[in-house]
Amino acid sequence: MKRLVSLLLASAMLAAVLTGCTGGNDNQGTQAPDNQTPSSQGGDGTADDASLDNGLQVSPAGEMPITSEKVELSIFMRQNSTVSDYEDNKLTKWMEETTNVHVNWNIVPEQDASQKLNLLLAAGVDLPDIIMSDLSTQTIVEQADQGVLIQLDPYIEQYGYYYKKMLEENPLYEPMSKLQDGHVYSLGSVILSEPNATSNRMWINTTFLQNLNMEKPETPEEFYDYLKAVKEQDANGNGDPSDEVPLTGSAKMWCGLPNTFILNSYVQYDRDNPFYLEDGKVTCAVDKDLYREGLRYMNKLVDDGLLEPNTYTQDGDQVKQIFDGEIAQVGALPAGGVFVVTSMSGDRAKEYEGLAPLKGPGGQYAWYNPYWGLSAPTNAAITNACEHPAVAFKWLDFLYNQETFMRNRFGEPGVDYRIPEEGEIAIDGGPALYEPILEWGSVQNSHWAAAGPQYNPIDNSGVKSDDPYELNQYLWNQTAEFYTPYKRDLDTYFSTNIFFSVEDAQTVADIKATLSDYMKQAEDQFIVGTLDIEKDWDQHLKNLEGMRYQELMDIYQKYLDMQ
Repeated sequence: MKRLVSLLLASAMLAAVLTGCTGGNDNQGTQAPDNQTPSSQGGDGTADDASLDNGLQVSPAGEMPITSEKVELSIFMRQNSTVSDYEDNKLTKWMEETTNVHVNWNIVPEQDASQKLNLLLAAGVDLPDIIMSDLSTQTIVEQADQGVLIQLDPYIEQYGYYYKKMLEENPLYEPMSKLQDGHVYSLGSVILSEPNATSNRMWINTTFLQNLNMEKPETPEEFYDYLKAVKEQDANGNGDPSDEVPLTGSAKMWCGLPNTFILNSYVQYDRDNPFYLEDGKVTCAVDKDLYREGLRYMNKLVDDGLLEPNTYTQDGDQVKQIFDGEIAQVGALPAGGVFVVTSMSGDRAKEYEGLAPLKGPGGQYAWYNPYWGLSAPTNAAITNACEHPAVAFKWLDFLYNQETFMRNRFGEPGVDYRIPEEGEIAIDGGPALYEPILEWGSVQNSHWAAAGPQYNPIDNSGVKSDDPYELNQYLWNQTAEFYTPYKRDLDTYFSTNIFFSVEDAQTVADIKATLSDYMKQAEDQFIVGTLDIEKDWDQHLKNLEGMRYQELMDIYQKYLDMQ
């Protein structure tokens, strides 16, 4: 039935889209605002004179305005507390002036948004033209199957410009964008940020290294020796050899456990998603002998007093009290950055530097997630109530344009953010594109707080700071030096943001409901010694089987093979 509905829907849309209307558009198409001239051809390279959208003339891909006469679109969106007004909003007005589309907003309270959307979809009446929040992959699958969400393929083909550009520059994203029938029904976002994609970092006290006359450790064994020296040799030089804490952390801090950093020296490992690919086949870290060896190493750190066992129970405030005292006490700290426990403007932050991945039995690799900023395509969809779907798609497509994104994130250029002069350098060493003026998170009516489809490849294109300890500059420099060079090959990763069938989605949810927590709990118990790595390992493997981890891998594999 689903295939029949999809075929009928595709045929209807193709008929609407491909019913051409030759002749010029009274409005001249503007050049693309990111200084790239849009093609005057259709998505297949053929001549693309403006086509009709239910009797409305639509401009070619990438050209603005979308139509010569004003069109109204209704949009369902969750209220963002930092946006004071969506109607009287700089971005709303600029979008209308540029696209010739007027938006009728259906803004719903944040706490009620999901419930209101579900009720709206269940009723099936008074649907908006565009849904731009609170979609889930399961909702998209269900509503696409029922024909409520329209298939976007023909519109992408003929009118896609910025969306296609995003796909070309990010080939990992296209397989994520399609349902299992091979078609696209919704749009998502891509945010490129190297510091976030390699955020499981370890910070080591360089003053301690100098005091101990030691070099930065390069192997697990050398890291052990350093931690042992911190514990025994008065590394902070205050005359009290008992007040140092070699290694600590917290599960309640950003990347605050040492597990991921250390275990990647033994096996490819992600605590939140310990599945990866070997020769194209899905496998799991937590049943591997090398993983077990890594747990033995971490258990030895605990047994020898080098890793605090309360790392697995304390919160970030407790770590901060130890870390940010009158004198440095902590030898090494796992975290996305030391700013989570101390001020970057203070002296304590300057004592710590990133520690490159340790070269262990599994190699020398940083934790890396190439899918970190590639969200499931749940940012926007067009409903079957939309009278002008080509206009709606072109309007959404324009949200992927770089200038549009920058206005959606920073506000009005020259007012809410400064446009750098030619020759100014960015955080990442390239040309600088912006310097924020309007503080992010403040209440404003300049933008939509980056809501809706977006493509953000400029996360580190802000003006380079003269202060190496300015947070964004610091994270970029540390990442580029100590973590980016140690990434694994892309073909060992896959995304679990998959459009499962309704049945498989339920199976995955059922398995992960118990399996995910078990894997983390067992790992921590092996490390602190509650479970014995020798005596309890076989039972651990049986527990994994009993919790259907192989079935979960089989489902992942099935969908990967379909891509």
